[in-house]
Formats: sequence, C-alpha cells, structure tokens
Amino acid sequence: MKISNIGIIGCGTIAKEIAPLLKITRGIKITALCDTNISRVKYLQKEFKKAILYEDYMEMIKNQKLDGVYVAVPHFLHYPVLKNLIMNKIDIFVEKPITTEISHAIELSKLAKTYGVKIAVNYQYRYDKALNQLMESSTSGELGKIYFGRCLIPWKREESYSSKTSWHQNYEMSGGGILITQGSHLLDMLLKLFNSDIKKIEGVSKKMQFLQVEVEDFSGFTLTFKNGSVLQFISTMAVAKEEPIVVDIYGENGTAHYKAKFFSKVHFIKGNIKKHRLLIRGLHPTHRSIKGFRNWIQGGSPHLCTINDAIPVLKVIQKIYKETLD
Repeated sequence: MKISNIGIIGCGTIAKEIAPLLKITRGIKITALCDTNISRVKYLQKEFKKAILYEDYMEMIKNQKLDGVYVAVPHFLHYPVLKNLIMNKIDIFVEKPITTEISHAIELSKLAKTYGVKIAVNYQYRYDKALNQLMESSTSGELGKIYFGRCLIPWKREESYSSKTSWHQNYEMSGGGILITQGSHLLDMLLKLFNSDIKKIEGVSKKMQFLQVEVEDFSGFTLTFKNGSVLQFISTMAVAKEEPIVVDIYGENGTAHYKAKFFSKVHFIKGNIKKHRLLIRGLHPTHRSIKGFRNWIQGGSPHLCTINDAIPVLKVIQKIYKETLD
C-alpha cells in the first residue's frame, strides 16, 4: 500500500484521543508534530517516536514533505491555519466545525477548488454503521415519507470542560457551546436525512447548569421543514450522568430507532428495509473517517464529509443560535 506522510497541527486533547487510531491506520505515517505548547508535542511524540517536533506549523510545512495534515487546533484558528495550508497545496483532515464563520468556510471552499486541495471534516458519525443504515433506509424511500424525528444527546461534561480552556467558553473563539461542539455531529446527519430547507426554528439555547461560562450547555429546538416534516432536537451537557444518544425517525412506511454510546445499533419497525453496508471497515467511526481521508488523498473516492458537505450544518447552526440563544 502507498504510504502518505501526515503532519499533525494541534497536539491537545482531541489529537491525543485520535493518535492511537492514526497509528494503526495502514498507509499513513505521522512524520511531523506541531503545537505552540512544546510539552504537548513531546507528550504526543510517545505515540510517534520518529516524528519531527515543531512549534511553528509554517516552519513544519516548509521543512517537511507532507501529503496531508491533521488539524486539531481551537475553532477560531481553523480559518487562518487552513487558508495557509491550502495556499501551500497540502490536503487537510480537520476537526469540526470547519470554521466559526460561514463566510470563512465559503472562502476556504473556493480557495481549495482553485488550488486543487482536498479538505475532509471529521464529522465521524457519517462513518457510523448503524446511523449510515438509518440514513440509507430513509433517503432511499424504504421508510416512506418522513413525518417526524427526534434526537436526544445527553453527554455529561464537567464545568471545567469549558472554564479551564479560554477559547471553549467564548462564543467568538469557539463558535458556540454544546450545539456546535457536540450536537452538530447528529444535526449534520439529520439535516441530510430530512433533505429540505427550514421553514421555522423554535426553541432555546442557554446556560442551564454551568453559569460561569459564556457558551450554552443546553440547546433544544424544533425545526419545521418546508416539506412539512418536523425534527425535535436536544443536545445538552447539563445532565447528572451521561446517557446514550437516541434518534427516532417516523415515516409513512416504518419507524427507525437508533441508539449509541460505546457501540451503536438501529432497530426498524415495519418497512421493507434492505441491508446497507459501509464500504470502509474500521474499529470505530473515527477510524473509518481517517481511512476515508487516506483513501481520498491516495486517489480513491471522496471523504463522506468534504468541506462543501460541512458548510450546510454550519449555516443552520448559526441560524439556530440567532433564533434560540437566551
């Protein structure tokens, strides 16, 4: 198999979590690590002992021959970092959201097309097997017309999740709180499933438990689509204990119930449901997302979430905040 040399920009919590999956992915070699905090770089070097360490990512891309870069920096840095990578013609695998401003995302999309750069956004639930089965069964018409859906994401986080990181607790730097950082994973998929413009947004996004930070820890709303379908959506970290994600989809020919914590599953009631399989195998949706990026930059099919795929959910999130922030 062809080997792609990959650099990492941003060696914080997310990079530490994804590092073991990068390490076991055939066809990828992590050759360079970069973070402005050198102690974080040295910690991550435990996983990639031969990688060269940098504090300046521009120096890294100048000195290293890279086929791609994994970007896991604070949200507000996505725009300047990605812009520089594009102009240096380096393919990108970036954590969501693509940017904090929709105008920046559109600009980067146009630049990527001009420079011939591939940008994949790690909305890894696009590589979740059970959710993919639900999506395919819905969009293929097996459930019939979709009348109604509901989604609950009760992910427990302590106040320190936001309060100990300055950019996490600031709307301008993070782009938002629980909705953009966690809820957007499922919202991304459900917007694709309902496949209709939004007619009306009703709900509230607010600080419910963690009152000392700026961003919301609860976002609950109802989306009414122009095709008549309705989606109820709640994403919150204001819970006593983390519980599984639950998604229910009700159609004219059948119903789908999806549940996910460590593993995910989907159960159908009625409906003529066919078996839909993801072509990419892996230990975890994130692992499949990494493989999707590797395959794409090595000449295979596009990643399931390109920069253009990630723009619609960012547009909707900004509309939701405008209508629901308390």
